Amino acid sequence: MSFSTSSREPPRAAELHREVCVTAPSRLHFGLMSLDHRHGRRFGGVGLMIDAPGVSIRAHRAAEFQTTGPLAELVGGFANRFFAHLGYDDPPPVAIRVERAPPDHVGLGTGTQLGLAVAAALNTLCGQPLTDVTSLAAAVGRGRRSAIGVHGFAEGGLLVEFGSLPSERLAPLKYRAAVPDTWRFVLLRPPDVRGTSGTAEERAFAELPAVSRGFTRALQDEVERQLLPSLKHADFDAFAHSIYRYGSLAGEAF
Repeated sequence: MSFSTSSREPPRAAELHREVCVTAPSRLHFGLMSLDHRHGRRFGGVGLMIDAPGVSIRAHRAAEFQTTGPLAELVGGFANRFFAHLGYDDPPPVAIRVERAPPDHVGLGTGTQLGLAVAAALNTLCGQPLTDVTSLAAAVGRGRRSAIGVHGFAEGGLLVEFGSLPSERLAPLKYRAAVPDTWRFVLLRPPDVRGTSGTAEERAFAELPAVSRGFTRALQDEVERQLLPSLKHADFDAFAHSIYRYGSLAGEAF
């Protein structure tokens, strides 16, 4: 998905679209680079966008505001946050149906992809002027830690970001690379297991000790010297081994 800027006043909803469908990928995250609470860039990481399972939503004008389908309550929260961000006292009469979504908090970035899909759909449906993915993320409160899913929503492929400074709303994208179409990823996860989220997740991150700069540099070196070159040369075995080394080292922070 791409966004463009325009100096013209955006059209009103009645002049724009009656229905908008947004499909977004799922996100794999291979580990954070930094947990430094005091200075420098924080978080950072490497991730990859995959077509399936992915998310799909459909929004249209309706008699009243409503959300239906899987994770409808979560989607309703994103919609309310989006409209509040734009200064609406009450959500306008639109209906959002979630047509496809994997479970949230299982490592697929479902919350971020749904949040951005909702923001993109409503932004188009209601003729609002948000024109880039950073603005959409801010409108629904996503990307406060890892920015992989936010950049991945707009860019796809394999993405690398080195973290954000306190002055930055979203960590800038450092590298982006396409993945060969012939490569496949097998997803395995325990049934009925969900990760920590919300305030409990924020508390857990706050309690983690900072890692050394050498630790972060080692992860960055793995990305720049091994991971990205193996991808450039479409060397699947080298890529797979590099992902393993990166994830193993990143996991030591926890």
